[in-house]
Amino acid sequence: SLFVTVLPETVDVKISGPKAIVLTTKLEKEYKLFVDLNSLLIGEHSVTIHQENFSEKLDVSIEPRIINVTIEEKVTEQFRVEPEMNSRLLAENFVLNEMTAEPSKVAVTGAKSVIDNISYVKATVSGEKDVNKSFEQEAAVKVLDRDLNKLDVSINPDKVNVKVEINEYSREVPIKINEIGEPVEGLKIDSLSPEKSNITVYGSKSVVDTLKEVVVNVDLS
Repeated sequence: SLFVTVLPETVDVKISGPKAIVLTTKLEKEYKLFVDLNSLLIGEHSVTIHQENFSEKLDVSIEPRIINVTIEEKVTEQFRVEPEMNSRLLAENFVLNEMTAEPSKVAVTGAKSVIDNISYVKATVSGEKDVNKSFEQEAAVKVLDRDLNKLDVSINPDKVNVKVEINEYSREVPIKINEIGEPVEGLKIDSLSPEKSNITVYGSKSVVDTLKEVVVNVDLS
């Protein structure tokens, strides 16, 4: 029910003594450093780093010997995963239509203060340039604060399957009816309108974006 934060991953250890024992200790690495938090409650504490499995013939110096740790309540919350991909990976004239993650939510566990600081839960897909078709990819989940710093939490699951839907660039453009010819004698056209008012045009972005309308010729004869 508790979570430890601010605990450093490493400290500096200097050993001195008989050369053979120093070299053996350095090579075998059977020593251990640890802190004993068993009797501590929630809050900030100064604790001493203890050592184990060093020869009694060695002088052992640990820097720092005393460190500050924070013990907090451990909490678990569900967060929605936001899939993302660098748009520069797309081939020319193709656009990212939709991205979905499965599962769409993950359980994030950590210290309450860290969980409260979560701003983004992302799953980033990667790949080579000039992507021009939809695909699926497994992506690792990252939990970040608002400054995009990675947070020390556990994530379940820590990977999700991301579906990426890619389409050729398109835009809806209005249809304009252009009447040509004359109706046969005795007939009069009261109105003329397309069944659909817009049409989807695919192609080069620079060309498609210049279109204001698509003209459709209707021969009244």
